[in-house]
Amino acid sequence: MEHVRTKHGTEYDKVLMERTEATKQEPTPPPRASPTMKQPTLHQSFEAKTKYNQHALRKQLLDQKEIQMITWDMQPLSIVQDEGFRELMQTMDPKYDLISRRTIGRRLPALYEERRTMLAGLLSETDAVTLTTDIWTSRRTEAFITVTAHFITPSWELHGCVLDTLKLDEAHTAKNIAEVLSQIMESWQIRDKVFAIVKDNASNMIAAVDLLKIRRMPCFAHTLNLVVTDDLSAVKSFETIRQKVKRIAAHFHHCVNDTNALKKRQQEQGDSEKAPLALINDVETRWNSCYDMLERYNTLHTEVTTSCASRANRGHDGDVWGESDNASQGYSNRERPPVADEGPREKDLEIQNIETSLSKTLLDNLTRRFPSPETVYSWAVSTYLDPRFKRHAFSDASALDQAKRRLTGEMSTHQEQPPVEEPAMDSEAEGR
Repeated sequence: MEHVRTKHGTEYDKVLMERTEATKQEPTPPPRASPTMKQPTLHQSFEAKTKYNQHALRKQLLDQKEIQMITWDMQPLSIVQDEGFRELMQTMDPKYDLISRRTIGRRLPALYEERRTMLAGLLSETDAVTLTTDIWTSRRTEAFITVTAHFITPSWELHGCVLDTLKLDEAHTAKNIAEVLSQIMESWQIRDKVFAIVKDNASNMIAAVDLLKIRRMPCFAHTLNLVVTDDLSAVKSFETIRQKVKRIAAHFHHCVNDTNALKKRQQEQGDSEKAPLALINDVETRWNSCYDMLERYNTLHTEVTTSCASRANRGHDGDVWGESDNASQGYSNRERPPVADEGPREKDLEIQNIETSLSKTLLDNLTRRFPSPETVYSWAVSTYLDPRFKRHAFSDASALDQAKRRLTGEMSTHQEQPPVEEPAMDSEAEGR
């Protein structure tokens, strides 16, 4: 065609015009009919509604995943009776019937034995195990003791597994606690592998571990919490402020009208679309709750004071208004600078005295409960081996060198070193 176009232009134009006219005269083909779904057969219709057979592989797989979800997520067995959960499963797979709560209860013992055998196999392959234990009380005022094992497998995988949780019906004496711990260790056949037992600073727990003749180590977090608790209680001026804020928080937790008023004040003074904050109360067994309580009060002290003053003007809860006013004067507004020509205000000086007293008491308690921590081999070597800290956490170079030399000797000889006593703790600490 290229030859015709270049050498015989007249003929090329004629042929092109004829083709164009022929194309215009051709009828437009009808649009293709969209494919329609084929009507299912009667057998297929019944098959889509038929539930899985009890022995079907799909049914067994879903049963296993259902039990796995309940055990892994610590869900109650009654979840299989919840309408929302049943509707979800019906939508996901209409052919699957949830197994009943009773069936799950019958299968759990077998699953427990399976997991226990697997864990026992891991423990049999390790040479050293450290236990952590604590006694706690349920909401039904029943005492339990839980023991958790921490170990490293031959493939250098760190594991932490709960070995047992037993109900304590007997008195919490050192002898009874020691017997329970011994029973748990014997049942898992790890009595000779336990390197240390980490526990709180209660005197009965300390005596129980001593009866077992196993190295005992205090829980660092619990000891540190005791340091802070003792520090706050020792400074009377701070304790007064804490108790006032605690009473204010308790009042708002029990008074619906004042709580609603506090929410309304926040919405009026801030973003109305932002969820209003609530006061937090200090709970002795909940660590950091004192700090959270004071921080939240410092954030809301203007709204709290306004709400209390408004209610007091109506003749209600004048004491709460007084507590809020006093707490605000003693704790809040600490970032506001004093007027230059008037000098520091009295409450600013009081806050400075509180901070000085807290710092001094805190340092004294830290020194008392953690005497020379870098010279305690178990603490020093665990810090040195931790990739987050290594040598950077040491302030005493000689303590670091001593830990490194002993660790190198242990690795070269593979000989077990004699136990190192934990730092001495005063009688007050051991009794708490």
